[in-house]
Amino acid sequence: MLGFWSSLGESMTLAELADSLPNGFHDSALKGFSVDYGNRIARMEFSLMVGQPDDPAGIRDNCRDATIELLGMRFLLVSAPDANESLDCGTEVWIVDGYETDEILSYCKELDPKLLQSFTPDVFAFSFYVNDWNSYIHVAAKDCKMQWVGAVHAYAGKRQRYYPGETVDLS
Repeated sequence: MLGFWSSLGESMTLAELADSLPNGFHDSALKGFSVDYGNRIARMEFSLMVGQPDDPAGIRDNCRDATIELLGMRFLLVSAPDANESLDCGTEVWIVDGYETDEILSYCKELDPKLLQSFTPDVFAFSFYVNDWNSYIHVAAKDCKMQWVGAVHAYAGKRQRYYPGETVDLS
């Protein structure tokens, strides 16, 4: 796997980064984020699924931690959690998937489409659906890059994937 991956001078979007990952942002976990407003950089710490559905059961749910930097950040918006959801998520929040923001505007009332239309063509907007909160995290930036952190490791927890034919014990 790549140790450090960047767009080599060309602008990269989060959608393009997701397309380059084995599972995109599906069933990933956000462990934390920080924002450097002066330099317009957001850093997001993820645990990303790197196993494949066809891999043997012992390794298909493997993950690897990564830091993603958003350069030329325009905004980072964390939507309020659904009132019926618990905020006690432990050490990470479960990201079901990530989407280009214009694909979800009908579900997401807190973003004004006029804001997205006001951006220059070199700015992308991307949204992460947070299962634990039943809400979104939205970002807009000019570029992104990713760096793997640590080795591949096994994961078995609440965001574990299930496959056709498997028996699921929900207790």
